[in-house]
Amino acid sequence: MQLNDCVQVKPEKEPNVCIIWLHGLGANGHDFEPVIPHLEINSEIRPWFVFPNAPKINVTINNSMIMPAWYDIFELNINRKTDTKGIEKSIEAIGSLIDQIKVKIATENILLAGFSQGGVIAYGAGVSYSNKLAGILGLSTYIPKDFKLNHHPANQETEIFICHGAYDEIVPASLGKEAKHYFEENGYKVEYTEFEMEHQVTLPQCKQIGDWINSLFLNFKTN
Repeated sequence: MQLNDCVQVKPEKEPNVCIIWLHGLGANGHDFEPVIPHLEINSEIRPWFVFPNAPKINVTINNSMIMPAWYDIFELNINRKTDTKGIEKSIEAIGSLIDQIKVKIATENILLAGFSQGGVIAYGAGVSYSNKLAGILGLSTYIPKDFKLNHHPANQETEIFICHGAYDEIVPASLGKEAKHYFEENGYKVEYTEFEMEHQVTLPQCKQIGDWINSLFLNFKTN
């Protein structure tokens, strides 16, 4: 994955942090651009937003229609077989993207976020990356039941913030809670918040995400 192929939103002055935000199934890199002003990020933080585009592949549950997807989905049930190779390929692609960004922004000032399918990749790429990241944000997402995350000690102390909709019928809140418990059991600092919403992102949620981003980066030297 090449940085030049991603949707990018840069601050007026030289950025001092980077937020990589992965979209969900069937969307694209423009999907989360509208949330930026609603995050209310502190003016001392000059974020460079990078929104990667998922590759276009055949998605089995959608009659093998070609669409942007980080990996294939073979069936709808929760205990479905996982497209392990597809997930691993996307995790590797995001790792390569971070490698390109860290030339300009130190990895401890890079935050990795993802919604739904994108969150699966954010989890996998975040905990496996070989340099410390600022944080990992999982939105309405999960950890596939038969996919084993590869943990690197560099990100053992990296904070994880999980947001989920109480009425989510696509990725039930129980899966968000399972991810929380998994990370807690593996020694991570995890914050979990549920919102009165479905499989979506809302304005109150954006404000809370922004507060979390501010708390992370204002503790660092962001000059």
